[in-house]
Amino acid sequence: MERFLALDLGTKTLGIAISDTLGIAHGYEQFNFEVYNYKKARNHVKEVVTKENISTIILGYPLHMSGELSDRAKSCIRFKEDLEKEIENVTIILVDERLTND
Repeated sequence: MERFLALDLGTKTLGIAISDTLGIAHGYEQFNFEVYNYKKARNHVKEVVTKENISTIILGYPLHMSGELSDRAKSCIRFKEDLEKEIENVTIILVDERLTND
């Protein structure tokens, strides 16, 4: 069964969860990096994708309640676009985080 990687991108941390063979997500790790060093975060994601044989990444997309892009959402778009250039054969999906629980 396909396994998914779920990411919650911050300015200096990256929350990572991974699905098991039943599709249930479990916490994997919190990766820390220097503030705004997204290249380091992307490199770590690439390592996890290879190690865990991931084909789909789900990236949290923190929009404002109005649906407008927040600064964090803009960072997530850039992170996604950069990952798509750096990782082949992996689908990356932005998932709206509005009205979700922590």
